[in-house]
Amino acid sequence: ASFRFQAVEAPLDMALLKSFVVLSAWSLAEALAPGDCAFVGIYGDNDDFALVLMEDADGESISLTEGSPSDADFHIDHWATAKHYVSDFTRGSVLKRSDFQTDTASFLAPTALSAFKGSAESPTVLCSIIL
Repeated sequence: ASFRFQAVEAPLDMALLKSFVVLSAWSLAEALAPGDCAFVGIYGDNDDFALVLMEDADGESISLTEGSPSDADFHIDHWATAKHYVSDFTRGSVLKRSDFQTDTASFLAPTALSAFKGSAESPTVLCSIIL
């Protein structure tokens, strides 16, 4: 069996290859999206938590609020923004309460926690946990 190269197929193959490269580059530059983090630990005695990033933060600011988007009256009254260095965290990094700008009265015995990006008026919830 011999292989015959057909010039007609090469432009189509090259176009497909270029499409894959463009799509790959686009997904690498994508911002944090819902599901890109997960709460993996809650420490009741210290009112602490562990939140793991499933994707790189890529310079984005992450905030935390009490409540869950599944609540009928979900709105953000108060929140804590992650400290500046968190925007450099990579996939697999674990955030704790100390990584957010909080005071001692923040997030005491919450019934739910949600991490979000964007503004309090128009948040994009990245992950939540109901306690």
